[in-house]
Order: sequence, then structure tokens, then C-alpha cells
Amino acid sequence: MHLQFLHYYKDYLKKRGLNNKQIEDLKESLTFLLNEPEFEEIILVEDKGYPDHQKMRSQLRKVWRRDKSFSIFLEKSIKTIKKGRKIL
Repeated sequence: MHLQFLHYYKDYLKKRGLNNKQIEDLKESLTFLLNEPEFEEIILVEDKGYPDHQKMRSQLRKVWRRDKSFSIFLEKSIKTIKKGRKIL
């Protein structure tokens, strides 16, 4: 997931104003998606992520579950990360 995310979105995220640390934190936090019902048939073990990213993962999960649209989810995440606020 990390490689695909960076391949498709790293340049876009940089153009939107995120720095490398913000992109890395978002990349690491996004793996919560692997635990969502949409992926249950292909993931054998729950992804727990790193302790430093638990708060962001929790916030991102709430955003994801509202719309389940990756484009909406990504835009909300970018705006909030740039402002240094909570994801919600």
C-alpha cells in the first residue's frame, strides 16, 4: 500500500503543499484502510500501525467512514494536515 500511495500521490501531495514529513505521516496512517470491510477478503492480519500514528489513524478512519470516497477523504486530510489541526 505504501508504494502504491507514494507512486500515485506523492507529487500531488507536494503540489498541494505537504512537506515530506507530512506525506510520510499520512502514508503510515493510511494503512488503517486495510482493516476496513472493503479489504477483508485480501488482508489476513490486522494492520496496527505505529504508536506515533494511532491518533491520526483514528481521525482518518472517522473521515473515511463518512463518505468512503478516497478523493474526498484525501482532500479533507490534506487541508487539515496543512493547517496543523486535527484531521476532523
